[in-house]
Amino acid sequence: MDDNKVHGFKISYFSYSVVGITVVCGILFFYFVFKLVSFYDSFLSNITDYTESNKAISELTEASDFLTNQARLFTAKQEKVFLDNYIYEIKELKTREKAVEVITMTHKNDSVYTNTTLAYNESVYIQSIELYAMKLVCLANNINLEEYDDIFKDVLISEASKKLSKERQLNVAQDFLFSSDYLISKKRFQDYCAKSNRELVYSFLEIKDEVNNFFVNRFSLLILAVSILFVSAILFSTFVLILLIKPIASYTKSILIGEPVEDIGAFELKRLIHSYNKLCQSNTEKANVLRQKAEHDFLTGLINRHAFDEIKDVLRSFNEPVAYLLIDVDFFKNINDVYGHQTGDLVLKKISKMLTIQFRKSDYVARVGGDEFAVIMTKFGDNGTEIIKNKIDNMNQCLQTIDDGLPSISLSVGVAFSQEGYIDELVEQADSALYKVKKGGRCNCSFYEPLER
Repeated sequence: MDDNKVHGFKISYFSYSVVGITVVCGILFFYFVFKLVSFYDSFLSNITDYTESNKAISELTEASDFLTNQARLFTAKQEKVFLDNYIYEIKELKTREKAVEVITMTHKNDSVYTNTTLAYNESVYIQSIELYAMKLVCLANNINLEEYDDIFKDVLISEASKKLSKERQLNVAQDFLFSSDYLISKKRFQDYCAKSNRELVYSFLEIKDEVNNFFVNRFSLLILAVSILFVSAILFSTFVLILLIKPIASYTKSILIGEPVEDIGAFELKRLIHSYNKLCQSNTEKANVLRQKAEHDFLTGLINRHAFDEIKDVLRSFNEPVAYLLIDVDFFKNINDVYGHQTGDLVLKKISKMLTIQFRKSDYVARVGGDEFAVIMTKFGDNGTEIIKNKIDNMNQCLQTIDDGLPSISLSVGVAFSQEGYIDELVEQADSALYKVKKGGRCNCSFYEPLER
């Protein structure tokens, strides 16, 4: 037979093909390993920057709150130790300045840096008010400020304030630290810090997307290369399967469904995933804190008005009985005027705690105004009126005791019912019932009259 007519696949061609494919796969594999190492180094660097930046913003917030607390304590108690603590922080520790330096190094010329700088500038303005109040206290108590001359030299007390009595000077100093201008500035400071934290979270989410894209886009390439290398070199492919292929598959699946990634595989991959899981946990906690602050009142921890309105909207679609309680603190303004806003805040916290204890977890308790609270109850049965009456009576009885050092206080409550879920008329009806209580001497609860018939 003519050799020219023989057809078939030559083993030499197969050998050359195997060698060529192995070389190509080897190149692809080492390219992937190189990119993985580079990505790993970049990822760790981003994690470090995020951690340091997050810590810096937290320290900036804590330092500002510490200064506010020390200033308020000094104006309230006139004890020099609080003034010394304040001066030590701004002269020696300089926590705020160090925090800004960290942000400057890690987030120069981005929104995190901008918001942090604005927060710091706001804290400086807050500090100027605090220094003025503390210097006024020092003037009232004849405290020598020579050792603090570098701090107070630019703080000028008006001649009118100098002529005030000691008691009036102390009152003015305390009022400064609870003035609307001061509180608004504190709110702006907190908002800037919150914006910085949000931007950090957004940057983390971008990193998370990069991690996801990296593993998803290159996973198929790695599977192909290792599969072919398995045919060529069983031992090498087994090594890759145990330490790279299976772990990366698990990582990809977990990342895509949003679950924590199991830290298996090679040492470097374990370190990478450990850092990734830690960062995910931190991001989740930060998101929970932001959601908590957005939905709850800062002082009492109760549901705020915005979140309460959203609950109302949900309850509109539920065709079941609803009780709406509108609660007002009797003569609360007198508490603030006589005992001060700090005591007033403690009274509000006490009332909030009692409301939380008296009502069920299934009830919705909210702070809807300065000294106004509201409660929505569902599934209270046929004796809802009696239940509510007993709760209010118990609370008023407890609030009028003074064994905790707080002034006696009472609540006036207006109640309205609906058999068809939440309706807008409930607010007006409860308010009408509340007015009846106030007109009748307060410290009681009243139910909307049509429901009494």
